[in-house]
Amino acid sequence: MSNRNEMERIIRAYTAGEKTLAEANAELAPYGISLDPGKNVIRPGEEDRFGLLDTGTGSMDKVEVRNGELVNCDVGTMPADFYFGGKVYAVHGRKLEAKD
Repeated sequence: MSNRNEMERIIRAYTAGEKTLAEANAELAPYGISLDPGKNVIRPGEEDRFGLLDTGTGSMDKVEVRNGELVNCDVGTMPADFYFGGKVYAVHGRKLEAKD
């Protein structure tokens, strides 16, 4: 499994509520990345409303989603991925499109 696939698996598990932030960060550490506890905490019970937005800037942002669209966030034409509920979505403006 490639490093990218393994990192994606860990982040998916975190956004699905299957791992805590500490567990995810421990598993991500060998890849030189971590989720910021000040920005990325998805608390128990928030997994159905929040995910992590990856715009390629080197850090992810916790963003709310509703009805298949990002709330208060629009990436325009910039390529971005959204990790939500254990899945990865491509983002087009505010709309999510399943990647798998």
